Amino acid sequence: MAETILWYILLLAIGAGVVFTYGIADDLLHRWRLRKKMKKKLETENHRTVKAEPVQPAVSAKPVVRGYDSRDLFWEDALIRIREVRREIAADLKKED
Repeated sequence: MAETILWYILLLAIGAGVVFTYGIADDLLHRWRLRKKMKKKLETENHRTVKAEPVQPAVSAKPVVRGYDSRDLFWEDALIRIREVRREIAADLKKED
């Protein structure tokens, strides 16, 4: 009987040691990950402060898109543009002469 109690105490001590060791290892791993994350965050913030802001173009690169309520409005606008382009071409040809 005393021998069985000693075995139980020994197994309990081994189990407590395993749980205690796992707890310490888990805590150390958690702290290591936090330090690594904080170090990476600081490096990222330092890189952000060093980077220069990109230069914005003076002219918008986005084309102007017009919306039309009907086909008639589209064709009316298209014909007006065609007339304007023809006038510009005619004016350029007159300047060259």
